[in-house]
Amino acid sequence: MAILALMVVLVGVRMALAPLTRLRRAIRERDPRSLAALQLTLPRELEELKHALNELLSRMRRVRANQERFIGDASHQLRTPLAGLSAHAELALRQQDPSAWHAALAQMQATASHTAHLANQLLSLTRLNNPEVQPPRVPLELSSLVRDTVSRHFLRCDRAGVDLGLEIAPDIDHAAWTPGVDWQLQEALANLIDNACKHGARVVTVTLSRADLVIHAALDLPEIRPLLQRYSREHPGMLLHYVNRSALALEARYLAAPLTPRADLMISSAMGLQYRLANGGHARPLQAANLTGWPESSRWRNELFAMSFEPIVMVARRDALKRLADSEGLRDPRDALRSHRDLWHLLETRRELLRGRVITYDPRRSGSGFTYAVSDARQSPRYWTLVRAMGQADARLVTTTGAMLEALANGEVDIAYNLVGPYAISFARAHPELLVIVPEDYVLIQRRLAFVPRQAPHGDAGEAFLDWWLSLEGQQAVASDSDLGALHPEVSGDGSARDLRERLGNALRPIEIGPGLLATLDRLKQASFLSRWALEFRAPAPVSAPTLSGEPLAALSGSPVAARCSMRRSVPS
Repeated sequence: MAILALMVVLVGVRMALAPLTRLRRAIRERDPRSLAALQLTLPRELEELKHALNELLSRMRRVRANQERFIGDASHQLRTPLAGLSAHAELALRQQDPSAWHAALAQMQATASHTAHLANQLLSLTRLNNPEVQPPRVPLELSSLVRDTVSRHFLRCDRAGVDLGLEIAPDIDHAAWTPGVDWQLQEALANLIDNACKHGARVVTVTLSRADLVIHAALDLPEIRPLLQRYSREHPGMLLHYVNRSALALEARYLAAPLTPRADLMISSAMGLQYRLANGGHARPLQAANLTGWPESSRWRNELFAMSFEPIVMVARRDALKRLADSEGLRDPRDALRSHRDLWHLLETRRELLRGRVITYDPRRSGSGFTYAVSDARQSPRYWTLVRAMGQADARLVTTTGAMLEALANGEVDIAYNLVGPYAISFARAHPELLVIVPEDYVLIQRRLAFVPRQAPHGDAGEAFLDWWLSLEGQQAVASDSDLGALHPEVSGDGSARDLRERLGNALRPIEIGPGLLATLDRLKQASFLSRWALEFRAPAPVSAPTLSGEPLAALSGSPVAARCSMRRSVPS
């Protein structure tokens, strides 16, 4: 009985698989060159499979037709110039006069250039006409793409007597982003240039100036580029312009024409300057959901918003830490420098070893350096002893985090103090000889502040970008694509506010967003603070006392970015 049942099952399975067997036989027996649709009757269950196969064959027929059309077009279009090349070569071979050879070679070179140009056009045409190939649209930096395309056509246009020029608005140079396919845009622009030259234009100027969203920021492009690219991908068709300036230049440019600003969003690490502008009525109140729901400690009213959570760190060379640890009898080189107190201790006890090997901001010439110095003085009564110790060790003074990092990488110094965390972390990835140190006693936290100007030409676009940045999606992008430090309480990861709070707890000292920021801009208080700083550091007074009130600092007028300050004993300690 069991055997009979088994035979029935086998027969049933065989009958059920018979349509698949027919389909397999039909495919196997086909001419490999045939792309005709499958014509056989199958059960309803296999009809969908047959339709899918026929659709694939249909797409392959279109691809083949496109290839055949390209081969036909190429054969037709290239036949004439190739015949011309052959004729010029044959004519040159019959000549004995070198000048005739030169003329023939010149004609051959022109024909070869024309043929290469024609071949490129044919290839581009077949790529555009291929219905099965849809290249992905990626964020492109338009000014670079346009500049490269114009450069490639410049000599050819010049030989033809055409003056080919390029005008790119300064505010968007190297910062105009839009989704697209690079070769398609290049070909489109190349065709425009060709047509202008061929139809009688003697002067051709390519201009790039349109803007959908303009962001002015004191934030280096490499740190924000991945986020701009992500936003551009999510908003196809939008041309995004990004302009990077120093914090002081950012405010100065804005105040030069506050009623006609070019920016739709202003971002800066100079918290006092941003607060002053917002407090002065320059910021537009925003109502987007993520903005009104942002924690009160990270915004001022609904006008000024914190966008990042950036620790102010120290960076040291690993080999220098090893030497210092050995001199201190420490096994782990990292134990030599974990806090502000450790730095003071090393400067006091290993002064000769570190003479001229420490670098930090000059608060007299750097807005950021001044802010960090004031914040340090508020956080720790030891700050002034640390300043004195740095002066006695002939510490070098610079105006940017980048200058400190370069000096470390070049081996000119061993320890850098008060650097912007994201810049230092990003730089250290490419320089494993450097170690980023987040102080354990207290950590200043800088937060870049953003606002939409009241007279922004595309204020809604600026608000939409800021709303995206502070959304959960945007903050996850900040955490994954940058080192700026995500603020959102639900976002974790290295460098996020949540991660730093879990690791350092009460050691974090975020610079508060409020009226206290204005105190750092008061001229009398600035002068008093800088006078004491110079006294403690034993450095010569600057030629002119720069301020943070919108007047340019020396660093903006071409002064050296670094100064070596030797110890002066004109005042007793």
